[in-house]
Amino acid sequence: MVGVKIIGHDDVYECALIVDLFYDKTAYQVITDSEVTEHFEHIIENEYIEIPTGMRLETRILDDKGHVTYVSQREMTEQFEDVFERRAILKRLNKVTLYEALSSLMPSKSKWGTLVGIRPVKIVHEFLDKGESLDRVRAYLKELMVSEEKIDLVTDIALRERPFVENEAMEGLSLYISIPFCPTRCHYCSFPSNDLTKKGKHIPEYLDHLLYEVEAIVDYLNTKGKYFDCVYIGGGTPSVLTAEQMDHLLKGLRDRIDFSKVIEFTFEAGRPDMVSYDKLEVLKAQGVTRICLNPQTFNDRTLVQVGRAHTADEFCEAFCKAKEFDFESVNFDLILGLADESLEEMKESIDRAILLEPENITVHTLAVKRASQINEFNESHLIGEKNTVEEAIAYMYDEMAVAGYVPYYMYRQKNMVGNLENVGFCKEGKEAVYNIRMMEERHTIVALGAGAVSKIVFPKENRFERHASPKGLEVYLDNHKDYLEKHMIALKSKFGD
Repeated sequence: MVGVKIIGHDDVYECALIVDLFYDKTAYQVITDSEVTEHFEHIIENEYIEIPTGMRLETRILDDKGHVTYVSQREMTEQFEDVFERRAILKRLNKVTLYEALSSLMPSKSKWGTLVGIRPVKIVHEFLDKGESLDRVRAYLKELMVSEEKIDLVTDIALRERPFVENEAMEGLSLYISIPFCPTRCHYCSFPSNDLTKKGKHIPEYLDHLLYEVEAIVDYLNTKGKYFDCVYIGGGTPSVLTAEQMDHLLKGLRDRIDFSKVIEFTFEAGRPDMVSYDKLEVLKAQGVTRICLNPQTFNDRTLVQVGRAHTADEFCEAFCKAKEFDFESVNFDLILGLADESLEEMKESIDRAILLEPENITVHTLAVKRASQINEFNESHLIGEKNTVEEAIAYMYDEMAVAGYVPYYMYRQKNMVGNLENVGFCKEGKEAVYNIRMMEERHTIVALGAGAVSKIVFPKENRFERHASPKGLEVYLDNHKDYLEKHMIALKSKFGD
């Protein structure tokens, strides 16, 4: 057991995030100055020390006899008028000393160094916005103990994203429509969803409420000369809608939105057991340009284990149907780290996805979410082994490059197997604009429906506001006008009355 002693500050949460990169939570304990330390194999003392020129951040490793075996230090001597900026820098330097000292005891479980946030590429954009060189960006990330491999990844992705996040590319707004219904719930899923058999009767009313909200918001935006140029319909599983319901929704959107300005129109078709010719015909006829078909894995045994009601062959059949309609882009989602899949099984999923040649392939590392059945029912057998997933990720990067796919966006999540990342790949010129905008949080996204979260961006102030609709379907249906009013107030705070 390792004891972590916090001295002279209260950044317990931040320190725990770093210690978690080295030890399981059961292998260490945060202690106070007064607690007995004899039973600990090592004591990690993490301290803020005031010095005449500023502050010293210091982490010391002590053995079981109290002897100091390693010291890591950083000093902050700059003066800051902004107390929040000063605090952020202190925390950053402190995490570096802690990470560096822990590295003297054992290897980190992550190649991301002290970066535990979910959007590492944002850091690169912030430097580039200030006119800093890539060399300066790389030096900064190296100071944070990020590996060269991950530095290459985030800088390459940032450069690819730049044309999509610069000011002239941000004139329009994005619209997200939530369809929070699923035929069954996958064991790894934490998204808001409602059982189709129990709550499908509410779909007609739900769609009408969505269209009512869209009309009100578009009418307001028209008065301000603003418009939607990106539309994304997600879930849940939007393809649970019947062809008639789908046509009603999409036609309703087209009647209310000026689609001559829309550069990307995405529909998450999702599970292949929900895809049919008549639904694909509706999507094509109503101008959808990009669809998502998500195998998650090509291993039938795993599909059964995680609650997917289809086989790998059925997925391939659905994809072949979709290809007949010549959408501009088709995306596949894969998840590495599901169940007890072997390295060869994960490689097979990667190979089969590449062989089908979709325009986009998004590769997720399994993240065990609090609201998922894996966590709720302690289904640890549905979590892959860290080292095996790391090998699969390395294989994935190599094979994607050989097949002509480039990484174009990425993000990380808490509780990911191996502390890895989720990466979107595309064929050259087939970047998904909405994904980039959503991840970099530099673009206003109006999100409507149960469980949807709008992000209203104020770029000059370098901030954004989140405005969430309720996750509960009935709560949303009973109060949707109230939530519409909140969305309108948020938009007016940005664009004016």
